[in-house]
Amino acid sequence: MPPTPLVHWALVGCVVLLVVLAITGAVFVTRAVLRQRRRPRPPDHHRKPDLDEGSHHDH
Repeated sequence: MPPTPLVHWALVGCVVLLVVLAITGAVFVTRAVLRQRRRPRPPDHHRKPDLDEGSHHDH
């Protein structure tokens, strides 16, 4: 029996794993970005008044 099928399945398995990891990473990053956009958290508590003034100007 030639080892070609084994190599073929090994390559297919590696490609599938890479695709699954890529999709999972993309979904994870997308969810993180969406969460940050939905709930923006100020990095510094000292800049709260600045953000409040900006929100008042926006409205």
